[in-house]
Amino acid sequence: MEKANRISVSLIRIDKMITELLDASRLNAGEALPDGFQECDLVTLVGEVAHELNMNYDNRLVVETHGDCKGSWNEDGLRRLTENLLTNAIKYGKEKTPVTISLEEEDDMVVLSVHNEGDPIPQEEQSGLFDNFKRAKSAENQIGWGLGLSVVKAVADSHKGSFTIESEKGTGTFFRVKIPKNPFSKPGINNGFKGFKNNEINLN
Repeated sequence: MEKANRISVSLIRIDKMITELLDASRLNAGEALPDGFQECDLVTLVGEVAHELNMNYDNRLVVETHGDCKGSWNEDGLRRLTENLLTNAIKYGKEKTPVTISLEEEDDMVVLSVHNEGDPIPQEEQSGLFDNFKRAKSAENQIGWGLGLSVVKAVADSHKGSFTIESEKGTGTFFRVKIPKNPFSKPGINNGFKGFKNNEINLN
């Protein structure tokens, strides 16, 4: 069983790396990530992703929800965002410690937060984490392309949302995505996301 779990985790990592490379290629070419906005229950979506990952990561993920977290969103994009944030937190957080993902309703917004324990990310390195092939110096020996957070930022932007990092010694690291429940409620607003050109994925 242990050998099967290791194989499963390895396959997940390979699949994620391939998906991230394809996403980065599309973003750099100015193409869109998959769009299509419809009614979506983020509590259900996050629960599904956490359940799938817990089967391979010793039930380290803890889900907390507060309020009504339904909206008109791109389900595939938010699923990819959630997977990237959680696998990132597991990979770079302190081993064998819980990773908490919380959802909270704030008026007409929903806040998705992921917290992991471990060494803080230096302030001067935080904004660069949103660039393709960038990662914190302390994580340079980890397997991966350094693309996950740039995709998260792109998905947040496509929902007219924000993506922030808070990381301090003693409190761990928080990644927060805040998105409106109905980002394209006004007539005439285009919900197509055209991506970024020339590797320009930066934290505003």
